[in-house]
Amino acid sequence: YLRSQNARPEDYTAYLLENMAGSEPTAEEKTVKEPVTIKNSKYLCWEGVLPKRKRKSGDKGVVVYSRKVFIGGVPWDVTEEQLRKAFGEFGNFFVQWPTRESTSSSQVRIKGYLYLIFDHEANVESMINQIRSSGQESNGGSVTFNYRIQCNRNKHVQIVPWLISDNYLELPSTTPQSELRTVFVGGLHGKLYAQALFDIFDSLFGAVVTVKIDTDEYNYPTGSGSVTFSSMKSYIKAITANYVEVKTSTFGPKLIEIQHFMEDKTCSLCDVMPGKKFCKTECFDYFCEGCWKKHHVPNSNHKSVTRFHKGTQLEATS
Repeated sequence: YLRSQNARPEDYTAYLLENMAGSEPTAEEKTVKEPVTIKNSKYLCWEGVLPKRKRKSGDKGVVVYSRKVFIGGVPWDVTEEQLRKAFGEFGNFFVQWPTRESTSSSQVRIKGYLYLIFDHEANVESMINQIRSSGQESNGGSVTFNYRIQCNRNKHVQIVPWLISDNYLELPSTTPQSELRTVFVGGLHGKLYAQALFDIFDSLFGAVVTVKIDTDEYNYPTGSGSVTFSSMKSYIKAITANYVEVKTSTFGPKLIEIQHFMEDKTCSLCDVMPGKKFCKTECFDYFCEGCWKKHHVPNSNHKSVTRFHKGTQLEATS
């Protein structure tokens, strides 16, 4: 009906949500909290205190840290020799110096922070235990530790370890796999862990069952992830929001991007060609290039997310 009336995408989304409202809520939807919004913001916002991080990880409940550790507040002129003198007692490591592209296309070192990558997870735990016992921890000891290093001038640096258990969170759900809906989230802060991301999205949209943080080869977060919902209603709310602004005492305001998570599926019409396009405003389904053009009128209100190759997606309006 709405398509025949040339309705706007937001009208169609509102129609879907309104017609879903009368259905029996899932167990996850019954626990939805009211979103916390911030005035004078153009984005849907969440403001509050992040939940306490769990220290247990691994099959036997032992603490397991990523071998990669963030070191912040580093003097601009610190040398690798000074870093080895400060952290060498905890084990062997190599330094990962962050870089960026310059105007001349050459790599320029970013100053102020770096990463230490130890040989073993136990090296990181030994470091954290020693720092904690000496009373140099802050923020409850589970997020940031203060540590003084000897360089050209004495300075406290911040040590931010990462628990591998913070990469994934899943709740039991009776929803069939075929009915689960997943969104891609980008722009995640380095201190935003799975439990926190779960609480934020569940309070805003409801029905969250799984949260996954994307990681590198060291099980360290890369700034993106995915959130899975057991309800189409919650999924549409998240996709429609497009962005969520997070404000918490742990870190400053951070904008999280929300897009449909592109899966490897065939076209919903021909069921033969790869479904490289996903209609995120009206159809909520996958299409190949040919079927997309046949099914969608040019200059219509349909918006797609397009997969160019595995692991890459780009929002486009068609």
